Amino acid sequence: MTQFDTSITDYPGVMLNHLEVLYQPGEVELATLFMTALGFEVVDYDKVASTGQRYLFVHLEPGDKDTVNNVFYLSEARSEQLELEAALQAARGREPALGQAWDAYVDKAVTKPHGIPHAGIRFQSFESLEVVLDRLNQVAESELKGRVSVLAIAPGDPGSMSDRLLQAFVHTDVVASGLFGLGQVFELQGQRKDA
Repeated sequence: MTQFDTSITDYPGVMLNHLEVLYQPGEVELATLFMTALGFEVVDYDKVASTGQRYLFVHLEPGDKDTVNNVFYLSEARSEQLELEAALQAARGREPALGQAWDAYVDKAVTKPHGIPHAGIRFQSFESLEVVLDRLNQVAESELKGRVSVLAIAPGDPGSMSDRLLQAFVHTDVVASGLFGLGQVFELQGQRKDA
């Protein structure tokens, strides 16, 4: 159970319960490293989906082992996605307009991520998020160099949405809920109750 008085399953309203994210073949260790750097706990319960694909559970709140809610499912990309990505990469090389549009999209995702599809994750405080940012910046400079970028936006910075939010946009191609070539954006939010 968690450190909380109630379980997330006691919440009376509709909520998002999971997001499936994929990793590329041979990169389960990198995907686990990335998710762990986000402050999550990756657990292998030795589960196999009806497709025959094995998957790991990523618990956003490490003390809460609910395998249905507030969780990411992490599995290897299927052949259909890999074939699509290979075809798009080949077309990108042949079609200058596609290559330019692709590069512009990725540049925006890394440098100005507002308006790019992303998953938002809430942290209890600025301080709890700052610990995660330190860890992410360390792996972005070592094991995941060139595969992870972090853009932090503090209150008062250009692009800041609120004095109550510390935002960090993390772009990666280590895991994705879409195309690896475009990358995945996670918005991490440290929230202040009163500002």
